[in-house]
Amino acid sequence: MRRAHQKTQTACVRKYARKAPSQPGRILIIELGGTISLELTDDRAVPTHNIHTLIGGLCNHLDVHSFAAKNSSEITLQDILDVGSYIHEHADAYSAFIVTTGTDTLEEVAYGLSLLLDDGTMVVVTGAMRPPFVADFDGMKSLNAAVELCENTRWGTGSVVVSVGGFVIPAWLAHKRSTTRLDAFVSTMSASLQSPEKAQSKLSTNLRAALLSHPELPSVDIPIVSLSVGACFQSTRYAGADGLVISCPGACSVATETRAALIQNILPFMPVVLASRCEDSHGDVSNYYPGHFDALEASGFRVREFLGLSAQKARVKLAFEVLAGRSELQR
Repeated sequence: MRRAHQKTQTACVRKYARKAPSQPGRILIIELGGTISLELTDDRAVPTHNIHTLIGGLCNHLDVHSFAAKNSSEITLQDILDVGSYIHEHADAYSAFIVTTGTDTLEEVAYGLSLLLDDGTMVVVTGAMRPPFVADFDGMKSLNAAVELCENTRWGTGSVVVSVGGFVIPAWLAHKRSTTRLDAFVSTMSASLQSPEKAQSKLSTNLRAALLSHPELPSVDIPIVSLSVGACFQSTRYAGADGLVISCPGACSVATETRAALIQNILPFMPVVLASRCEDSHGDVSNYYPGHFDALEASGFRVREFLGLSAQKARVKLAFEVLAGRSELQR
C-alpha cells in the first residue's frame, strides 16, 4: 500500500520564484535506508529508521520523514519520483532538504532528483561508507556536513548535490569510485569547468510536470548493454524493450557490425543512448575525430545530450523521458 502522501501529486512544475519557506531555517531529512541506517539484528546488518536517533542533539531545526528503510540495491525509479514529488510539494515549507540513502545507488538517486526538481531547491543527498555499529562510522560526519551546507546556502539558490566524505559535488557529476574508501565519491569534472547550466542535468518543464503529476509510474524496460573487445551484440535479446543504453569504450566507439545491427534492428523501434564508460567523458571529440558524433547522431543515436553521464545515470534520464512521453502520463 502506497503512503497517502504519494497519492496526491502537484499538477504542474513551479515556473516562478517560490514563496519564502513557512518554516525559515528548518531542514527536512528524508531517510531511505542504506549503510547509514544499518543495525545488527541476529548477526545480520538490516536497514532501519534510525535517523531520529542519529540526529538527537545535533540541532533543533531538523525534521525527519521516514520514507523507507531499504538497501540501496532495492531503490527504484518510483522511489526517486516519490521523494522528488514529496520535496516538490513541501518546497515552500522548508529551507532545505537532506536525503539519506545507500551509497551503491546514491548517484542515481541524486541525479534523478536533480532532473525532477527546480533550481533553487537545496537538496543534499548523503550516506555513509561505514555502518553505525563500527568504530569508524562516518555517517555523523556526513550528516553534520549536510546540515552545515544547508544552513550556509541562501534560500532559493540551491541545487541537488552529493555530500559524502567531505566533498560537495553536483548530482550529475558525482561518481562512486570505491566500495570501502571514506573518500569514495569524486567529481568527474574539475571544479574550474563545472557549470550548473548543463543539458545533461535537465528535463524539459513539460516532462517534469508529466512525471510529478502522475502518482504511479508504469514499468519501463531499459537495459544497459556493455560493449567490450570481441563482444557479440544480439538484437533479438532486446526486442520489446522501451529503450537501450550502450556503455561504450572511449568516445562512444561502436564496432561497425554492432552499429549496423543497432541501426537496422533496434533504432527503428526504440531510443538508443551511447554513453562512454570513461569517467571524464564530458567533451565533444569533434576536433580529434571529425564527424564522429555527427555521424552517430545522424544515424539516430543519442550522444551529445548524455555526454558525461555514466550508463546508470543515462538510464535514469532516458527512463524518465520515455515514461513522461507516454500518453497515460500526458492526460
